[in-house]
Amino acid sequence: MSSSKTRERQQRILNLVHKGVADVEELSRQLDVSLSTIRRDLNRLALEGRLVRTYGGAAFVNHDRREQTLNERMLMQRQQKQAIAALAAQQVQEGDTLILDAGTTTAALARVLCGRGDLHVITNNIEALTILANDPDIRITMLGGDVRKLSMGSVGPLTELALARLSADKVFLGADGIVASRGLCEASSDGNPPVYPQ
Repeated sequence: MSSSKTRERQQRILNLVHKGVADVEELSRQLDVSLSTIRRDLNRLALEGRLVRTYGGAAFVNHDRREQTLNERMLMQRQQKQAIAALAAQQVQEGDTLILDAGTTTAALARVLCGRGDLHVITNNIEALTILANDPDIRITMLGGDVRKLSMGSVGPLTELALARLSADKVFLGADGIVASRGLCEASSDGNPPVYPQ
């Protein structure tokens, strides 16, 4: 196969991974090439720093250090977020009090919770509030504070003060990433690159 065809296929792989298609088998199916060809391409792209190899696939490397907006993140890895939301919803029982963090995966969980019966949802997630507001069986407590427009969630001392006075049966948190040596990471409130808890 010519180098130009290989490069064209690798660019298509990058485009698919960027859209959330990260599984070797799915990439193989969509590009109609063998699994070994996909693995070779993924390894080459990883060596070039254009993506990160994961178990059974790959993840997109974002060289743009700007945090993506909520609308941008909603379009990324939608199927994975829906799958996580479906699994999380299995942990919820009628009568539970839940805390939902801001983020697109927790917003996906809010969609699954609609129609699930008597629940109390405490959230700083404006998107989740919008989703759950018309469900008559779900009581909502919105945490006040400053609105962080990139995530459409409330943050800051007022949010933390309110949260300190509430309790819940289950908590569903979002995170921007996980670092083996440091744990969960989250973007700073001003949209700068992720900060790590000590």
